[in-house]
Amino acid sequence: METEGIAGCPGQAFRLKRPGGRIKEMDGMLQTVASIASLLGNARLKDIPRGIEYALEAVGSRGKGDRCALYLLSEDGLALNRTHAWVAKGAATPPAGSGELRMKDFPWIMKCLERREPVCLTLRGGGECGPDTGVDLLEVLNARALLLVPMAHGGKPLGFMGIESTVSFGAWDDGPVMLFRAASGMLAGACVRMRVEEDLASCRQRLRKLSHELALAEEKERRLIASDIHDRIGHGLTVACMKLKRLEKGVPRETRTAVREVTGLVGDLIREANTLTFSISPPILYDFGLGAAVEWLVEETRREHGLEVTLSCSIEEDSIDSPSRFLAYQAIRELLFNVVKHARAGHAFLSITEAGGNLRTVIEDDGRGFVLHERARGEKPGGFGLFNIRERLGLVGGALTVGPRPGGGSRITMVAPVSGGEPAGETAVRGPSGRGPQGAP
Repeated sequence: METEGIAGCPGQAFRLKRPGGRIKEMDGMLQTVASIASLLGNARLKDIPRGIEYALEAVGSRGKGDRCALYLLSEDGLALNRTHAWVAKGAATPPAGSGELRMKDFPWIMKCLERREPVCLTLRGGGECGPDTGVDLLEVLNARALLLVPMAHGGKPLGFMGIESTVSFGAWDDGPVMLFRAASGMLAGACVRMRVEEDLASCRQRLRKLSHELALAEEKERRLIASDIHDRIGHGLTVACMKLKRLEKGVPRETRTAVREVTGLVGDLIREANTLTFSISPPILYDFGLGAAVEWLVEETRREHGLEVTLSCSIEEDSIDSPSRFLAYQAIRELLFNVVKHARAGHAFLSITEAGGNLRTVIEDDGRGFVLHERARGEKPGGFGLFNIRERLGLVGGALTVGPRPGGGSRITMVAPVSGGEPAGETAVRGPSGRGPQGAP
């Protein structure tokens, strides 16, 4: 047996004649290519595999083959792997082991791929041939005819689109081959898009994992610092205060006032140390949960800043892991402080609920709402609290949305996973007409 072929293939080259009366057939091919372009160009990521299957069926049927497949180059460039395939009803399926074509077994294929040349092989009766004539490839695929159309993207070879026939076959015309090349270009773009999206999803997953580990490390470090402040500084100041009180009784009357003043200063430092401990890592958050910690935070906000906060909390503490609990508390504290600092509000409404594996926090206020270009008005811009929260939430798949509150004021909605860092929605910080919240960091 021997093979015959066209440009880029082994064996005796021959010129394919363009048959007459093929206008109708070519018009059908053009319509097929146009439908493939429309389908793959508008397909969402999850629909691309189905679009590729449709394209292979359309090309294979139009190409008078009974099988059509994509053979993509492996990352190491040492093999062509069959990733997608269409097999006509009643046609023989590809043999086992033909899903990977090692380049060392077919070295001429790589040369054709690098030159972007199609490979056309047709099995004829005849004598014996050497391994470089293409017979070995047809035998591996159990096909009598094979057309390999090169696929490339950005100047780099990707592989081939293969049209196979398992029955007696004449040859492919050069006209359909040109259209097959157009279809292969569309399929190449779809494959690259899928690969990029898969790599991006993998990077996002690794980023969420790293963010989770970072949150664990930060939480652990904060608890150690808070513990040192409480156990060392706090206890030391408490002992000093007790000794000063005893000393006050034994000193002359003229120095007793000075000792009392020093005792008062030490008492203030003790309270500051306790406040700092709660600010860095509140023990109540770990002893009693997020709900109790937020209740304490609301009372502190009311006591220190005079802001009335109405709290509604409906969560299952056991379902929230430690990093998510810590992140939620830090974010809620920052958001409440943002209301106190910028909103000029008299009342705030805080709602915390849990649904679908997500923690949803809504903070509303009756303040002045939104002002565009704070810096342009000569007022001091805020910090980057909201920006920082958004970035932290984005790393774990959360979302932060800022907008106006009906009736005046602002509304901030935060959604974050209760564990694992699964996506909770698209992250966005926005206001009406591109505006940000008043004094938004």
